[in-house]
Amino acid sequence: MTRRPNDIVEKMRRDHVVHMSYKKAWRVKEKALIALNGSDEDAYRFLPRLAFLLNWSNPCSIMALSTDKHDVFRYFFVSLTAFIQGWPHYRSVIVVDGTFLKANFRETLLIAMSNGYK
Repeated sequence: MTRRPNDIVEKMRRDHVVHMSYKKAWRVKEKALIALNGSDEDAYRFLPRLAFLLNWSNPCSIMALSTDKHDVFRYFFVSLTAFIQGWPHYRSVIVVDGTFLKANFRETLLIAMSNGYK
């Protein structure tokens, strides 16, 4: 369950009689999430290992990891073997959807998919 900063402020006041500002609760929540999940930078550093492991467990899959000249992440493309082998059997309707990424990395996530078997 994700707690809102207001929930943290209230719990600290009620359970520990500690008065905390909203801003401090926000920072504490951010630090706790990084401690639990790691930072965004850690996740990006893990991508080459993820590509290796995906390719090892799914031979003939296609992986493409691209960075710019400063080693800044550009894109990560994955097409697993099962999807490649099943592609001829999909309907010719393809949906491409995009969403904006929030927080530190304000880029766009694109997803392409088909709507099922013929």
